[in-house]
Order: sequence, then C-alpha cells, then structure tokens
Amino acid sequence: MLSIFISVTTLINAQQNDPKFGTIKVRKYAEQKFFIEIDQVPRYVDGPNALLDDIQRGINYPESAISQELEGTIMVAVITDKFGNVINTSIHSSPHKSLNAAAMAAAKLLKKFEPHLEKGQVVPAKFILPVKFILPL
Repeated sequence: MLSIFISVTTLINAQQNDPKFGTIKVRKYAEQKFFIEIDQVPRYVDGPNALLDDIQRGINYPESAISQELEGTIMVAVITDKFGNVINTSIHSSPHKSLNAAAMAAAKLLKKFEPHLEKGQVVPAKFILPVKFILPL
C-alpha cells in the first residue's frame, strides 16, 4: 500500500516559533491582496484527520515516480480566499518534479479552511502545505 502523509503540525510549529509571526506581508494574486503571515494558523474545517484523509484520497502516486523509487516532501503553496476556499496552488519547493502535479491536484480538491484573521479581520491568505510521498517497504 502506498502511503502519503502530510505534516500540518510542522506548519503550525514553524509559524508559532517565528519571531516575525503576526507581522503583515502583503502580496497580490489576480488583483486580490492576500496575507502570507497571519494571526490565525489555517485550520481545515473538518479537522486535521479529515485533512489527512482528503489528501490521501485526492492524490495519485505517479507510476513514473514509483518505478524510479522517488520519495520526498513537496511543499505546496496554497492561497485561500477570505471565505477559506482554495483558489490557487503552486509548488514552493520540491525534490522531484514528477511528484508536483499529484501534490497540487490533491491540494486543489481540499474543502474549506477556516477563514484567516489578520488584526481581527478576515483576509485571504497563503500558507505552505507539506505533502510527503513515501514508497512502501
């Protein structure tokens, strides 16, 4: 059985330990501003277990990657609108290009995240979602 894991706690811990966490950095996507450092860490509406389940259901380990025995963690940049809907994904970093499309496709299928807050206001946001590909033993 092929396994795909996601580490949301890594994202949460990194943001909580960052001394600049909470400062505002604004970027634009399709003429819409979004915040890349936010007060509230993104939470999947259905909870962390559902996030894992939805990623695992939505991802297909590419046959070419399996035959080449490729593994690794793809860091998918996810942009959500102010309602928590995923509106765009891109690759932040990746050890193997052949895994990128599978990781992005799974992220695009995710349901809603709780809206992000910046200074008490609901805002669009960007965060990094690590998707780990592991071959069976």
